[in-house]
Amino acid sequence: WYESALRLAPRHRGAAHNLELARADAGLAPKASGDVTSTALGLLRRFERHEAEWLALAGMTSALGRCHTMDHRADGYARGEGVVAITLMHGAAATLLLAGSAVQQDGQSASLTAPNGHAQADLLSIARARADLVAGSMALNELHGTGTALGDPVESGSLVKSVLSSLAADAHVCVGSLKANVGHTEASAGAVGLLRLGCGLEGYAAGLNAQLRVLNRVAAGTLRGCVAGVLPTQAGMLRRSEKLAVAGGVSSFGFSGTIVHAVVQRDASTAESISLVAALSHRRRSFTWRNGAA
Repeated sequence: WYESALRLAPRHRGAAHNLELARADAGLAPKASGDVTSTALGLLRRFERHEAEWLALAGMTSALGRCHTMDHRADGYARGEGVVAITLMHGAAATLLLAGSAVQQDGQSASLTAPNGHAQADLLSIARARADLVAGSMALNELHGTGTALGDPVESGSLVKSVLSSLAADAHVCVGSLKANVGHTEASAGAVGLLRLGCGLEGYAAGLNAQLRVLNRVAAGTLRGCVAGVLPTQAGMLRRSEKLAVAGGVSSFGFSGTIVHAVVQRDASTAESISLVAALSHRRRSFTWRNGAA
């Protein structure tokens, strides 16, 4: 029940990779007008309280009720609900292109919930190699970013090792996670992250890290000396180029050990299109009930 929805095609783990290879039988939908279509669905609704109690007793969920991604207050994740549907097509004109993806197993780790940094770094390297990106095109990275004291530093270290350390000195990749805004939607989290990445690439927008106030000390150590990684705390705009296709990556790591990374590219040759979402503005507010007032 706790799988990574970024696997992109229900019950067909290889569908996304097959679409990249232009195999006509790859999609879940029948072939139409020369296009191969595959639909990815992420869905999570929660009605059973016993699961929440079990997760809390196991120390997995946040006592503060937030995913403090990359923040020093990270103490577990906050649960969310989500419904996402995404259509993948081969042979059709599109602004957003699936440039490359990889699905792996994180192998041996210290415990059931402990991540394997080496496996994550290998995963990102494989996905980037399949994407074969032009140097300087990577602009966004959507973290799995659950907001745990162990998971966030491991993921940031993997990102530095496999992506950020190889970039030019003038390159900047905006790093963040939507979980800080909407919580961890668990089975649909990968598709939710893919949706935010798509919106960011479509609108040349970099999302903010909503709960970031003071950087996690261990995560800060993994980022020390790395000038390519940027953790924005306010929404911003990406640099545009008529010649360079901007790209981004998104990660999702399942409870069972399934880890996934996909690289999405905005086709620079397509005409300027309408953004998927309106321009976003964010304002932080304090509410009295959160400050202990009656």
